[in-house]
Amino acid sequence: MPRKLQPPFQYFIDECLGRGVREAVERALEPEELVHVLTEHFKRGTEDEVWLQAVGKRGWVVITMDGWLRYRPNERAALLDANVAAFMVKTATGDVMAARIERAMPQIRTALRGSKAPMVGTIVDSGAVTLRIVGGLDANKTIKPHGSRG
Repeated sequence: MPRKLQPPFQYFIDECLGRGVREAVERALEPEELVHVLTEHFKRGTEDEVWLQAVGKRGWVVITMDGWLRYRPNERAALLDANVAAFMVKTATGDVMAARIERAMPQIRTALRGSKAPMVGTIVDSGAVTLRIVGGLDANKTIKPHGSRG
């Protein structure tokens, strides 16, 4: 059943992202928000279905570069069943991905405050976030950085 996640948000960094992404998220945190990394809670290589269920139960927000989570049947089912909110950044160098995510944090919060999980959003260079799934249903809604045009 779709649900709204409540602040302060806690972010969960997938193991496919490096330390620079964690540091970028930490720089962009609001008071009382926290960051977790997969390897702090699970063994490296834990199946996505396993950690998605656990993260969903905890109400944490996933940040990953695994854009296929929303397509692979088992992972999509786990994401939807666990009411996960996940945001995916396009693969690039660690510094580029970290900068994209840091720019996107205000738009991620806007999505979380205004939409119900399960949700999936994609992060682009400008920091805009396009919601691809909202409340478990396919969507196509873009949240642009404040002051951006177009």
